[in-house]
Amino acid sequence: MKKTSKDFIILLLGELFPQITRDKDMVTNQRLREDLNLDSLDMINLQLAIEDRLHYKFDPLENNLAEVFESVESVASFLDYIGFPNNS
Repeated sequence: MKKTSKDFIILLLGELFPQITRDKDMVTNQRLREDLNLDSLDMINLQLAIEDRLHYKFDPLENNLAEVFESVESVASFLDYIGFPNNS
């Protein structure tokens, strides 16, 4: 079965933050700050992990990071936009 961008981000969240469930149905619609309680440092760690794993560099001048990192769904949509899984 092919790994989707949602699968990737949920697994990555689970690796970085063990307190977050890896249940796709429970996490998919969650907001990163409000629902999953990620703070600013957590968000930076998530961004860096994505950059490292996908060999992609976020550009704060081109990418609205507040929108990209709003929810699991918004991160997955952005990953699809940049060509996931072709970058993995």
